[in-house]
Amino acid sequence: MVEIELVIEVEDLAKSYGKIQALRGVGFKVYSGEVVGYIGPNASGKTTTLKILAGLLKPDYGVIRVFSLDPWKNSLEVKLKLGFLPEKPVLPMKVDVQFLLEKISEIKGISNSKREIIRLARMLEFKEYLNKPIAKLSRGYLQRVALASALIGEPELLLLDEPTANLDPHGRKLLLSYLKELSGKDRTIIISSHILSEVEATCNKLVIIYMGTIVAKGKPKDLALKYKLPVKVLLTGVNLENKVKKIREQSYVRKVALDFKDNIIEVIVEGQNYSEFELLIKNLELKVLMVKPPSIEDIYLKVMENVEVE
Repeated sequence: MVEIELVIEVEDLAKSYGKIQALRGVGFKVYSGEVVGYIGPNASGKTTTLKILAGLLKPDYGVIRVFSLDPWKNSLEVKLKLGFLPEKPVLPMKVDVQFLLEKISEIKGISNSKREIIRLARMLEFKEYLNKPIAKLSRGYLQRVALASALIGEPELLLLDEPTANLDPHGRKLLLSYLKELSGKDRTIIISSHILSEVEATCNKLVIIYMGTIVAKGKPKDLALKYKLPVKVLLTGVNLENKVKKIREQSYVRKVALDFKDNIIEVIVEGQNYSEFELLIKNLELKVLMVKPPSIEDIYLKVMENVEVE
């Protein structure tokens, strides 16, 4: 059995700014290859958490391990293994784009920096701006260069705070496509974003924070079932017509459709009855092809409905 590496471990994390308590007992774990959507309302503590993980802020207390290291005490070691995009990137305005990316490559010990810079410039479509001063870039291209600064060298861990801010639809599509590609290479990514459709397109795990406290975490399917939201299930097997009739008889089934061509049954079932439905499909000798949870937005709104407001 292959053991999955624990990349991030956070326990009882707290941070205050004067009288404002930004984080209160935050705890979660992130494993190698996970793409985590770190979501919550404004001023809930997302940016503070990411800055602490990146070694840019010292927590008041709590256990924080990134690659088994304290990101504050072992700041350089951690930074060399991660890419961080802050919510509001600050870039040196007086240098050219090429110069900035070369310096970052040098710091990270990237052997063929020229090839890596060209690759990212093509991927994010700013190759024609490489020799331009950063001060002359539009907000959209500043964001692309900031993204390239975080992505250079395909780091093992990416911390991205509102990564598609200021990007046009095409730029967003390019970035989301690349993040999917990275997730297939076992890179670990945390994305904080208010655009939940983008979280849904990239993330396989959610951590939801509210007023400095984690209120929900887990895979979308598990959260959907926990909060009793309906899920879509695709099934296959033999003699499907008769089995569809049995499924339709169940009061907790919202919808049943049979695709004769592909030999698939599509069922929408109430989340609170999913264990009962699992027993039924086992008795009917049906094979589960896929369990599709509702949208991230639906899950998020349901979680927030159950949060007790102080």
